[in-house]
Amino acid sequence: MKNLKRVPQSVRRAVAVTAAAAVPSAAPSAPSGTPELAETGSSATTAALGAGAAGLIVVGAGALYVVRRRANA
Repeated sequence: MKNLKRVPQSVRRAVAVTAAAAVPSAAPSAPSGTPELAETGSSATTAALGAGAAGLIVVGAGALYVVRRRANA
């Protein structure tokens, strides 16, 4: 508290106002009329794309197996 006597009153007020303004509110509210944020996470489309990709990998592996087997025969 001794150091506060050396600081001018105007500076102490400015620091107090700045510190009070920096404290976030407990419950932020979105402005009205703003669009909703995009949904994140998986969906049925993601599962279908994953299954399709896995199927293509299996078909490609099978084709490679058949081609190499014929080349060695």
